[in-house]
Amino acid sequence: MTPRMFRTAAMAGRIGRMQWGWRVVGAERGERRAELRRKVYGDRRKILPNPSPSLDNPNKDLNMNNPLRPPRLLSRFHHLLSPPKLLHRPLSTTAIPATSYLATINASNRLVAVPNRGIVRAEGRDAVKFLQGLVTNQMGRVENGGDPMLAAFLTPQVGRVGGGRRLLFNQLASDALHLQGRVLYDALIHPLAPTAFLLEVSAAAVAPLLVHLKKYVLRAKVSLADVSSEYTPWAAWGPGASVAGGGFAAGGVDPRGVGLGLRVLGVGDVKPAPFAAFNLATPEEYTLRRILNAVPEGMDDFHTGSSLPLESNLDFMSGGSLLDNGAEG
Repeated sequence: MTPRMFRTAAMAGRIGRMQWGWRVVGAERGERRAELRRKVYGDRRKILPNPSPSLDNPNKDLNMNNPLRPPRLLSRFHHLLSPPKLLHRPLSTTAIPATSYLATINASNRLVAVPNRGIVRAEGRDAVKFLQGLVTNQMGRVENGGDPMLAAFLTPQVGRVGGGRRLLFNQLASDALHLQGRVLYDALIHPLAPTAFLLEVSAAAVAPLLVHLKKYVLRAKVSLADVSSEYTPWAAWGPGASVAGGGFAAGGVDPRGVGLGLRVLGVGDVKPAPFAAFNLATPEEYTLRRILNAVPEGMDDFHTGSSLPLESNLDFMSGGSLLDNGAEG
């Protein structure tokens, strides 16, 4: 055996003895830990099995006699298996016909500040021409004043920006990602002056509507601003509902359905003078009355970018003739 082989064998024997020693030391440490555990907790083999779990007493600790055994999941999640508790009162089963409810609520003069609404002002000598190319109705109906008009802003058509055709690849590619002719925002257009209009929309639609409109201003002489803090939309109905006498900034008969009453814009949050004797209704009453008249309103009813004007009954609510309008939005 060469010296090199002898050193290799000796080294291998030394390593083997070290590994065996480590095993002995590890085993001794395990025995000492087990002995210490028995002194503290007792002999584990003498511990009786836990009683069967019971849902009758959820506060009972199922493992109180065995500190070495982790608690069972059933003791932590027993409430998930118990019968649910009623968090609300059961609904009444008494049904009221819609016609009877509408007849009752329409018999008295009511006034309500319409919640969750915002106002955008479009003003300038090109305001009529500017809005004509973006809405589903004819701006000539409100150009000389009168009652408010229902209209909707639609998603743009492919290759058309601000009324002009652009056959650019980037524009076509970006427009192809969106559905065309879908309702973006519904609006009640109130004529304020021959060159100024107030667009009453959902409060959540004010900011995106301004972004949408400003893309098409280009060189048009029109200014856009959020004036929601300056006006309050009011809905009035009843035998005494009339716009005679003024007392509000703009408004008139609600065009969306027969019997809806009046829709006016008051200055600030002051109750309009013609409706001083009216009883204030709650926003819930207004919403229920509107739903019973099958009138959608706002972004909760018109799903932005997916609702079609005709499937939303926009034509039945005097929202404009979509066949001959030629909206170029």
